[in-house]
Amino acid sequence: MPPRSRPDPAGPDEPAAAPSGEGGTPLGRQEREIPTSRVGRFVRLATLGTQVSGSYLGRSVRGLFQDEPSRAQALADTHVRNAVRMAETLGHMKGAVMKLGQMVSMAGDAVVPKELASVLKVLQAEAPYLPWPRIREQVERELGASPEALFASFETEPAAAASLGQVHRAVLRDGRPVAVKVQYPGIDRTIRSDLGNVKSMMKAGGMLPTEVDFDALFAELETMLLSEVDYLREVGNMRAFRERYAEDPRVIVPEPHPDLSSERVLTMEWVDGLPLDALLARAPGRAVLDRAGGTIVDLLCDQFLSWETLHADPQGGNYLFREDGTVVLLDFGCVKRFPPEFVAGYRELLRCALEGRRAEALEVYESLGFYRPSRRDVAAPFMVRVERLFMAPFAEDRDYTFGEEDLVGMGIALKAEALKSGAVFAVKPPRDVVFLHRTVIGAWFLLSRMGARGNWHRVLRRYL
Repeated sequence: MPPRSRPDPAGPDEPAAAPSGEGGTPLGRQEREIPTSRVGRFVRLATLGTQVSGSYLGRSVRGLFQDEPSRAQALADTHVRNAVRMAETLGHMKGAVMKLGQMVSMAGDAVVPKELASVLKVLQAEAPYLPWPRIREQVERELGASPEALFASFETEPAAAASLGQVHRAVLRDGRPVAVKVQYPGIDRTIRSDLGNVKSMMKAGGMLPTEVDFDALFAELETMLLSEVDYLREVGNMRAFRERYAEDPRVIVPEPHPDLSSERVLTMEWVDGLPLDALLARAPGRAVLDRAGGTIVDLLCDQFLSWETLHADPQGGNYLFREDGTVVLLDFGCVKRFPPEFVAGYRELLRCALEGRRAEALEVYESLGFYRPSRRDVAAPFMVRVERLFMAPFAEDRDYTFGEEDLVGMGIALKAEALKSGAVFAVKPPRDVVFLHRTVIGAWFLLSRMGARGNWHRVLRRYL
């Protein structure tokens, strides 16, 4: 969860007013204590699950007596009511359940109904926050002294609140502004217990389409979240990324302050920038968006293909943008290191794809463990079509605009078709692919919103 500037918090797609809870209470920036007991969190999720599934059941029964336009409107209204329920509950609970809500909202209406995605978007920027006395206690417990003793000033209202912690703006004794990320007390103990409960609840409520492989998503999410609760590990990641991109003027990585950091408190340089919504609201020129998009594609290629390392949490909140197209890279809790042999194999896959060497590509897929030799006849045609989707921006030596094809929609349709035919069950991707593909898909969402245009074929070729 990043430091950020706070002008223009609402982008062009944001509603004029924040959604309200069932009792009329506005969702968003409220002080709320976080439930941390396993039983308490289970009860809240179970209650939410009952409300969500019950509302859809009731809507289905009432729909039997309505015409088609009335049924469609009733369904849209039900999506909104359930999205408000989910945003309020998940935002209050924080942790794994809120992270999932953020990931669903990031995908937008490519994965869930647009009414649901629109309301859940409040979890990205306006989540409830923990009261100041609890944050003050956490800082003192972790750093051995109060915020007032450690900093020249420390703002009691957070600049941002997210799933695992919240950021407060502060000033060092030497006058430098910093962002202090404070982990919610006890949130690290809730991760594993939350994930199984929320997955069952959302599937039972019919909120997630069956054609999306959410089992893999949840397994990856658990690994990611468990890595994100160690802020000292994040300090090391930030140092590595700062060193990697120290000479690249297109990229900014905040400087960490280890002397004012611990496993649950992270102090870093305050970096100004705009979230993507705010940047788009200012109608930047095409050159600015293309420059920022080109930087993001370069970062992906360099990190994976040259460094064997990946900033593997690609949601939009982890990027800020300057008005000249400079990219601020944030939140280094989830950084994936890949085995050299996996990267070498994937590099060869990319070469085969660009050069049309289909038979050789299938041999590489098999060597990486995507499928057993006995399943090649079933798995190979599916893998070829998946490859075409991922490679679409790079396939031809020409300018390509992200968003000119609905790659996500095409991917969901392909997965649904493969489920019906059984082809998807012949493919068992290696675990490393989950991190890689999730990062690429997240970047595709971001780049499509920007409409980034460039000759991505030539960019990729530079790294092969």
